[in-house]
Amino acid sequence: MSQASPHVSASAARPTRVRFGVIYFLTLAMITYIDRVCISNAAPFIRRDLGLGPDEMGYVFSIFAAAYSIFEMPCGDLCDRYGNHSFASRGVTGSIALHATAPTK
Repeated sequence: MSQASPHVSASAARPTRVRFGVIYFLTLAMITYIDRVCISNAAPFIRRDLGLGPDEMGYVFSIFAAAYSIFEMPCGDLCDRYGNHSFASRGVTGSIALHATAPTK
């Protein structure tokens, strides 16, 4: 049997920047999961406010899921072209602008 060397090379011990990318993508995955959970929790309020029946609410859920799947590939291409940070910054800015201009009662 061979034993592992007690000495670790400097390049193996030094942390890389990959961990930031992993944290970033895990955070994005968590946000999209929360989006999907939130719409299901908000369903009774959406149904009441808009006067939707169960079938119509099913259409709302289907459209929400379709939007995720339809825009997945184009957004990935844009991230590849312009860079993740730039594209994500624009997406967050647009989301904040839409939320800021949403009508409230």
